[in-house]
Amino acid sequence: TKVAPASLPSRRAGPEHFGALEAEAGVGLGAAGVEVLEKQMDRNAELEATKADNAIAKKIQQRLFGNEEGKHPTNSTLPGYYYQLRSDAMGGRNLAETEIQGYYDTAVENMSPRARRKFDKSALRRINTALDGVGRHALRENAADELSVSTARGEQAISDAAAAAGSENDADVMQYVNTAADEAGKRARKIG
Repeated sequence: TKVAPASLPSRRAGPEHFGALEAEAGVGLGAAGVEVLEKQMDRNAELEATKADNAIAKKIQQRLFGNEEGKHPTNSTLPGYYYQLRSDAMGGRNLAETEIQGYYDTAVENMSPRARRKFDKSALRRINTALDGVGRHALRENAADELSVSTARGEQAISDAAAAAGSENDADVMQYVNTAADEAGKRARKIG
């Protein structure tokens, strides 16, 4: 049996209301009516999930690369994470990871269960890819920072050895030369 359109409630409904509309319409909808409602609920859930996925993608991009000025989307004193270098990248890692994970939590907060099932697969992949990128950036910048510090130590040791070369104490000179050699060895092992 078909239900006449006049017997259905005359109000606008969002995707969360379709179960209520079905109940109000009664069991007279039959299989065809339920199938139509299911398809509509799926379309609405897909639209909701797509909008949320696009929003989360934009937030992640802005967090990693910055807004139009290359700045953090909500804190103009910080650059986008990928513009943070050396120790700043290491220090900013936890904040970037927490914010990126928070984008997902915020997106699903009021999302319908049906939309969330559609959203989860792409959103979780997007979040995990971003978190992997944050981790790789932090490790690269940490390695660059360590190499920079090691280079500075080696250069300072060579300068100290040169300054001590005219002194009576050859042990000082050798200590500085050994420090420079140790730092060069550390850099060679790091670089490969």
